[in-house]
Amino acid sequence: MTPAELLSPLLAGEAAGWHGLPPLAGDAFDALLGPPASVELLRLGFYPAERRLFARAEGDVAIWSRDGEAVMVEVATALPATALDALEKPCAVLSQEIDVEGGYAHEHLYCARGLVATVFEPFDGGAKRVIRLRGIGPVADAARFGPALYKALDDQVKWGTG
Repeated sequence: MTPAELLSPLLAGEAAGWHGLPPLAGDAFDALLGPPASVELLRLGFYPAERRLFARAEGDVAIWSRDGEAVMVEVATALPATALDALEKPCAVLSQEIDVEGGYAHEHLYCARGLVATVFEPFDGGAKRVIRLRGIGPVADAARFGPALYKALDDQVKWGTG
């Protein structure tokens, strides 16, 4: 499968078409997406990973890799939450990983599909929406989506005592 065929469902916001990230080099996506806007060593989960960010008018795409192999594809999106209705029930709904102004962002994990959908729920009761889709390799269960790929926001905040 080419990177274009692989990314097509995520770029189109068609979560049901995603079936897991196969072994691919992190830079294999450069030919499809053009030169990255930035390449940085950042934290993914609890550990460092290279993030190749591709700025696109339709929404940014980030390819995360370790040791040269892609471990996650992240696509910014603005889909209604109903875009997930065609999927099976998530194997887990996890605490938010990112801070989003005006609401809470649950992480819906689809284990066998290798998909994580960040579902934004506004505090004011407005409509829920999917704000990012992340493709990973399929995992056997939620426990396998661990510290190498996920770190809850609660684990990132340090509370002072005054």
